Amino acid sequence: MTREAVQSWLAGRVPAPPPALATKLSHCLDAAPDALLAGDSLAEVTGRLGLATLRTAVERQDATEAAAMDLLAADAFVTFAFEAAAEEGADLGALVRRLLVAVPA
Repeated sequence: MTREAVQSWLAGRVPAPPPALATKLSHCLDAAPDALLAGDSLAEVTGRLGLATLRTAVERQDATEAAAMDLLAADAFVTFAFEAAAEEGADLGALVRRLLVAVPA
């Protein structure tokens, strides 16, 4: 999956995320390692983006606005993963299990 494909899909969400969240999502996508974007499933890629962003929030270990934005972005990516899974006709239960196994401790 390319960054451009993910960004294009995110840009097409209705309703659009608030501007600050949209900026954070773009930043997270731009900063993601190429390996995180591997695969053909938008559901898997956005799910992994959500988990990576959650890891950033957990590692931050503070209660700043930046940490809050990390959590909002993580939530948005995981929500988008389920939206994408529904669009792709993917097995939602299997996606849930894969994401839960990978949740940072």
